[in-house]
Amino acid sequence: MKSLLFFDDWFLRAREGLDRKQGQPSPVKEVVLGSHPELSIIRAGRFHYDAGTGRYVMYVDCHHKDDRKRFCTRLETEDPYNWPEPQWTEGTGPMWTRAQNAVVDQNGNPISCFNIVSLAGTPLAEKGYFVNFYDFEDSEKSWGPVIAFSQDGLHFEVDTQTHWAPHKSDTGNPVIYNSQTGEYMIFCRPEFVDRRVAMLTTTDFATFSPAKVVLQPDAEDPVCREFYGLDPFLCDDVFVGMLSIYDTEPTEGSRCQMQGTNEAQVAYSYNGQNWYRACRQALIPRTEPGTQLGGCVYAGAPVRTSEDRLLFCVMGSWGEHAAVEEIPEGLAPFPTYLYEMRLDGFAYLKTRARHGRIRTKTVVPHGGELTMNVRTTPSGYVKVAVLDARHDKAQFGKPIPNYTLEDALPVSGDELFGKIRWRERDNLDELKGRPVMLEVHAREADLYALRFGYDEGWGVRPGEENYNHYTAGT
Repeated sequence: MKSLLFFDDWFLRAREGLDRKQGQPSPVKEVVLGSHPELSIIRAGRFHYDAGTGRYVMYVDCHHKDDRKRFCTRLETEDPYNWPEPQWTEGTGPMWTRAQNAVVDQNGNPISCFNIVSLAGTPLAEKGYFVNFYDFEDSEKSWGPVIAFSQDGLHFEVDTQTHWAPHKSDTGNPVIYNSQTGEYMIFCRPEFVDRRVAMLTTTDFATFSPAKVVLQPDAEDPVCREFYGLDPFLCDDVFVGMLSIYDTEPTEGSRCQMQGTNEAQVAYSYNGQNWYRACRQALIPRTEPGTQLGGCVYAGAPVRTSEDRLLFCVMGSWGEHAAVEEIPEGLAPFPTYLYEMRLDGFAYLKTRARHGRIRTKTVVPHGGELTMNVRTTPSGYVKVAVLDARHDKAQFGKPIPNYTLEDALPVSGDELFGKIRWRERDNLDELKGRPVMLEVHAREADLYALRFGYDEGWGVRPGEENYNHYTAGT
């Protein structure tokens, strides 16, 4: 099953009376991570569904007050809306030795890293969990950007001889598997403190490609804007990423600007390698000054819940990027919140007046059902006609019998997977392998996605009449 989302008009032949809008996640609740007199910071910026355990997992970053050393603990839950607090036992040893589910290396020393990921469901699932360090330190020695694996997500075997990058990358460096290419993609920085989005790939976590810039500020961005990082996830067959927008202070006299604010925008990619931005406003903006997210907002990639909602872990700060030490005592420097949004709600098409219409470019259906994520007014509806796209000028663009607009049954209300039907047909089986176009007619509606199996195709294939005429470009 593939999704036709509406980040752009690349796959459309026509769009009339429908305006592109960006969705807005809504705050749900604060994730209470508690406090401890020996810790200055307890924070979490992302969580994920662990396919290996069938539970949701969050790694919590903790900072000692005295020496500022860091460690991580692992939280698990079956309900991503409700998380347990980190647990500690009394004693006099280092805090990480008294933390429940502390993450450690093969020598029993604490590990601090946000981007631990389960490899379940990928070709290297037998390796368990993977983490790539920005800079791993062992006995006060820096090993740089190295990797580690674990079978339980708690006890890691660090490989100090395998460097995943030739430079430090001081951002989250998340990893995601790309089934289209059979590669694991690591999103990082092209150089130390170079705040653009780069990507490198590997198939075995032994050898890695060079880091290549895939997203950077452009002519529509203001001066001194940088990209702090990108946290991607896969929405059916489309990659979507939470892009951290860092607006730096232009008057700061420093080679690497540390003063500035962060907000979260959205980026997307059809192949994981070429990235774009549909909208330039913040997906999750900063809140009012003096509130918990009034200084900065850092959003992790969302998870899709069992209720088909998108749930985001959002870490904020009271002040701007460099103001951590200035936060008054008693305020958590980096509070964590949950935000949620409708499935496919990043970008959608909304009728401007009463009616709207889109027509796709040529697709070749695999057969099966066609469903739509749509929301209409009580008097609104959506209908779909299927048009001929074969190489026949006399028939091109004409409705296919039994799939005309007059045959189409309306879909109304709020439907995540509203099934598209016609009076005598309820699927695309008889159109399997045939080049067609879909024409969606909307009345008082928001269109979020079309889902069906298809291949892209322009209606002209080898062996068809005048094929050589088109391939010659004449």
